[in-house]
Amino acid sequence: MHRGIFLLWLLAITPVHAATVAVNTLSDTTTSGDGLCSLREAVSVTDSNSVGATGCVAQGPFENTDTISLAGLSGTIQIGSTLPIIDNVIVAGPSDGSVTIEAVGNILRMVTLDGGTFILRDLTFLNGRLSAIAIEPSTLAVIQRCRFIANSAGANNPGGAILANGSNSLVDVRDSYFEGNTAETGGAIYVNSTTASLTVTRSTFTANSASFAGGAIMARLAQNVSITNSTFVGNSAGSSGSALRFGTGNISPAPIATVSYATVTGNTGAAQIVASDGSSVTIERSILANASNNCNTGSGGTITLDSESIDDAGTCGGTAGAQVNPLLGPLGDNGGPVPTTSLQNGSPALDRAASCGFVSEDARGSLRPSEGDGVPPARCDVGAFEAQGANVFAAVSGLSGTGLRIQLNSLPAQLTTGNGQVYLGSLLSGDSYSVTVASQPTNPSQVCTPTAGSGTVASTDINVAVDCELATFSVGGTVTGLAGSGLSLRLNNQSTLAIAGNGTFTFANQVPDQQSYSVVVDDQPTGPDQICSVNNATGSISGAPVTNVDVDCQTVADLNVTKDDGVEFFTPGEPLTYLIVVSNESPSTNVVGAQVLDAVPSELTGATWICTPGVGASCTTEGTGSISETVDLNAGASAVFALTASTAPTFSGIVENSAEVLTPSGLVDVNTSNNVATDQSATGQVFADGFEDVAANIAKKIESLTR
Repeated sequence: MHRGIFLLWLLAITPVHAATVAVNTLSDTTTSGDGLCSLREAVSVTDSNSVGATGCVAQGPFENTDTISLAGLSGTIQIGSTLPIIDNVIVAGPSDGSVTIEAVGNILRMVTLDGGTFILRDLTFLNGRLSAIAIEPSTLAVIQRCRFIANSAGANNPGGAILANGSNSLVDVRDSYFEGNTAETGGAIYVNSTTASLTVTRSTFTANSASFAGGAIMARLAQNVSITNSTFVGNSAGSSGSALRFGTGNISPAPIATVSYATVTGNTGAAQIVASDGSSVTIERSILANASNNCNTGSGGTITLDSESIDDAGTCGGTAGAQVNPLLGPLGDNGGPVPTTSLQNGSPALDRAASCGFVSEDARGSLRPSEGDGVPPARCDVGAFEAQGANVFAAVSGLSGTGLRIQLNSLPAQLTTGNGQVYLGSLLSGDSYSVTVASQPTNPSQVCTPTAGSGTVASTDINVAVDCELATFSVGGTVTGLAGSGLSLRLNNQSTLAIAGNGTFTFANQVPDQQSYSVVVDDQPTGPDQICSVNNATGSISGAPVTNVDVDCQTVADLNVTKDDGVEFFTPGEPLTYLIVVSNESPSTNVVGAQVLDAVPSELTGATWICTPGVGASCTTEGTGSISETVDLNAGASAVFALTASTAPTFSGIVENSAEVLTPSGLVDVNTSNNVATDQSATGQVFADGFEDVAANIAKKIESLTR
């Protein structure tokens, strides 16, 4: 019967409402009136449809398929004799599988299923003799989440754990574990009827043995055998089929078997899978490895291996490409109801199958397909184990530059050209991942930062947010000539920076790439007063810090010059005396080396001069001809030059004479309008001698000017 039809049939005949009998003791007793309901008593109750004198209580009416519940127990039930024959019943242990049924003594077998529907789940069968369970003709048996440990059929008998020896029996084994069971044939399971069917799903067989054939399973005459998502490790047989043996006795019709998504590895003593006596075995999407001989046929048996399966020894008739090491891990707890053999990184079994066929999960119940080889799209792994991996993506936002490269672990960095999802690679479940930026974008320069960019891979795709912002760069430069205090600069009318001395400076605030910047003087220095000017003050950021803003500071001075000969009209040939007053009107700046210039005009001859410094001033005392001298003037000080010259007696006209004061290098004069003084005098009416004492007046004037 097809597995799907079988399951529909099972659902159809299982009543919605039936009696439930709860086992409340681990003792194997049948004492009336003790208030205890043992497993043995519960089997009798469901068989007779009456609780009788037992301590059992039935919840609900007895129907065709009642339930024996051991959900409230934990421990071992030791039985010393075969339980009563069971039919049409569900025996359900606690969901954690914590109840074990152990045979003690030399009993015939633990359980016989004789007709009808039987469901067994969440129990462990230990040390059964002459098989743990015998399935008689016309029995529908579902074995779910059960464990069969160290059961034996004896030296010359088949089926160490399960013996299905009856016609028209349907055996469905799911999520179950078989370890250390022994028999002559079929160390764990033996099926022997041309009208029997066997389905094995998500189950594991290890260390089972047969002295003759079928270390794990022997399907002698079963017409329909389906093995899916199951693992066979370390089983053995003395002659044939260390894991699986199909057909014997050349009886028609021979078994027809399909083995899909199976991992068959390290089984010893004979070829791992044997088909003989006309049996036909199809192996799909499976792994056969780590044995001297993976497959063997005899007496007209056939084995067909698809191209996606792995046959490392090349003995199953597959392609040369299948002869590879599958890189299996050891049998262990990888999650799910049964132990499995994992796939290591780099296994050729990863994502090997182009199609998953009819399966959607692996032996653990994990989803198929799942990304495993790092090359999307995800495809199914072959064998019973689907490595749970994940694609890793970067979710990029804010990108406006070019050249962004994002890297997953040590995989090649991926060039990213725009916002959105970028595939970085794939990793297996349990791997560590780290998403980093290998190169930041330019034009404009940006800084892209992953958020929660590292962790451990589970079984779902990973999206790491990578947010990009414009890169910012510092603005700075150099200050020279600073002598005062209190200088501050301002960047883009926002960030203010106090400058304490000459040298380099950098604003704390930065400016995004390709945006403009402007540096101005916010406060000029004082003590002494200075004026600082900014060169290279404006521009745009171009992918690098700005370091060429130059701030040049000059001390403020206010030099003043006046010139007066004291007359408007003069007598030709008589001397003219010009008083040239040079003063420093700065409140705090001392001036050293101010230059005083007076080019005597050609109309005047015999020029001589004397310099009288005031308090805080110094100058050359005297000289002849034009004046070209330097003076030192403290703040508020002045010096007076008295220049005397005369015209020819025959001269007639106007004499114009100018004096100028020049600020020395390093100083800036804030008022240059008073740096030049000009005097004009003309010939005219002659005053009487003695009208004034000219020399005396000049002396008085100089004295008043230099106090």
